[in-house]
Amino acid sequence: METKPDPDIDDDFSELYKEDAALLHARGKPSTHRQKATAGGGSRIRDIDLATITERMAVKKAVQCGNVEDAIDKMNDLNPEILDTNPQLCFHLQQQRLIELIRNGKVEEALEFAQEELAPRGEENQSFLEELERTVALLAFEDVSNCPVGELLDISQRLKTASEVNAAILTSQSHEIDAADFELQG
Repeated sequence: METKPDPDIDDDFSELYKEDAALLHARGKPSTHRQKATAGGGSRIRDIDLATITERMAVKKAVQCGNVEDAIDKMNDLNPEILDTNPQLCFHLQQQRLIELIRNGKVEEALEFAQEELAPRGEENQSFLEELERTVALLAFEDVSNCPVGELLDISQRLKTASEVNAAILTSQSHEIDAADFELQG
């Protein structure tokens, strides 16, 4: 029995592929997944790409849906060093988690989370503190449509964070591929 491809999955892969190609090009690595896969030792590199693209999509989708804790767990399963070595990404994910608590009306939990998880990071980094203050300002408004920082609750904020997550994972995988290339050449 022949199965037909799911157009939603094809669209997700196509979108992610275009985003990956743009990110690789921006980082001075204009070759695409397909070109890397056909390079010497390509089957090993192609296996790396195919094995991780679905995982990367799952992390990105979790952020886009507001499931930040799930995204963090998936990222740590994929490569625990990504968040350990990228404090800005770690902060933005935690900030997104705070935004989701506020979005869901969990004010007490949001305040506790901000104090315990984000405030210490703000003490270490002035830009984190400014972002935290902007985010906590959401709590001061009953009607966020009139809030000067209401855009933090827009879907575009989730997409921005998801894109940052995807870029970090891709960069991590790009370094893994570069190491694999080096091992194959050496």
